[in-house]
Amino acid sequence: RILLMTGICGGFTDSVKLGDVIVAEKSWDWQAGKWSGDGTLAPALDQRGAAPELVALARSVESRLSSLYQECLLKKPDVAPRLIVGPMVTGSSVVASLDIQKLFRNQHRKMVGVDMECYGLYYAAENHAGAPVRVLCVKTVSDLADEVKSDDLQPYGSNISAGFALEVLTRFFS
Repeated sequence: RILLMTGICGGFTDSVKLGDVIVAEKSWDWQAGKWSGDGTLAPALDQRGAAPELVALARSVESRLSSLYQECLLKKPDVAPRLIVGPMVTGSSVVASLDIQKLFRNQHRKMVGVDMECYGLYYAAENHAGAPVRVLCVKTVSDLADEVKSDDLQPYGSNISAGFALEVLTRFFS
């Protein structure tokens, strides 16, 4: 009935800060399209979305983030996370470059994050045979998709996104 993905992602400094939790309301493969001889990409966006009901439930349990943050004993950011709901692009490689960001930042002006799995999850949920499946991708920002990458917040990010997803599930099944 439900397919959830949790984990970590890259974020963009104009939208998020390290440790924030992103709920991807939609995603697409930012690399899809046609590369021309001059090195530019003509994108072929194929957006897939999360289940609106689960996005709404995520918004309704946003207040639980501060408790999850306080209860977490792992290395964490200095401030409690915010819930950010917005588009997240997916690509086949880790992004650690502002130049690469420029390639996909123009695809949606409200883009908040980048990961390697969300689009595939949404695509699979939408195109499988059988009963409908509600799908949601919840990721914590562990880096800012630039050259200053560190693994320090990955355990925290995994913990917080999983805890938050559990809150969403609990609300759904209650």
